[in-house]
Amino acid sequence: MKNWILAARPRTLTAIFGPILIGSAIAYKSGQFTPLIFLVTLLSGVGVQVGTNFANDYFDYIKGADTPKRIGPTRAVAAGLIAPAIMLRGALITFGLTIILSLYLTYVGGWLILILALCSVTLGFLYTAGPFPIAYCGLGEIFVILFFGVIATTGTTYLQTGNLLHNASIAGLGPGLLSTALLVINNLRDADQDLQIGKKTLIVRFGKAFGKIELTACLLIPAFLPIYFVAAKAAHPVLLLSSLYASTSFPMIKNIFTAKSAEHYARHFPFIGKLIFGYSLLFALGWLV
Repeated sequence: MKNWILAARPRTLTAIFGPILIGSAIAYKSGQFTPLIFLVTLLSGVGVQVGTNFANDYFDYIKGADTPKRIGPTRAVAAGLIAPAIMLRGALITFGLTIILSLYLTYVGGWLILILALCSVTLGFLYTAGPFPIAYCGLGEIFVILFFGVIATTGTTYLQTGNLLHNASIAGLGPGLLSTALLVINNLRDADQDLQIGKKTLIVRFGKAFGKIELTACLLIPAFLPIYFVAAKAAHPVLLLSSLYASTSFPMIKNIFTAKSAEHYARHFPFIGKLIFGYSLLFALGWLV
């Protein structure tokens, strides 16, 4: 069980919790919120992410991206903790259970939700699988911003209210960009190894200096979103607390620009996970005021 929990990468689960929390807060503020829909939406989102993590663990090992010598959190297959075939089976079972959960959400939200669920599961699998895996082609950032940001918040609000709300889409950029920062810090850490195996992330394509600028943008842009909503009189000024929390990333940004080794990048990973959770929680609470 410990090995499966390790493979699920629990520290990364804030990436899906954040946008669902924000989308639910926007729905609640509009006067429409059902706890059961929230719970199933959250479980479905976690299912997509855990399934993606399992598939990533398997395919990165098969493609040579993960080895016992890698720097960073232990990968279960590469470390010999879970056999490759068993890990692949775990990914498929997790995705299957997620599709089953999505049937209730389809009943609530219609065929659009089923299409979205199937796309999420398919792209989660293809993130590292297939002849043109998303993560290996430099498209990982787009995937994360959309599915762990804009689509997650908009879809959550739609399930609760039956309407596509533009405020939910804009608000989703916050957790989406912060989750992308998780990906970027990983890619900075693994850039040298990714170059050797032909994993063409944006950082491999454009260099570590580009990656550091990309990371800075992902961390700072979310701080301006609450300012936008308050200026547009769409939210109470207490929402600005989430902007203040996002600004705590400044010391990390400074350290990233002076980092010289993979270990220096790896040490910042837990902070970004906490940043996603704290920002999303403060944003949701601020929206409810």
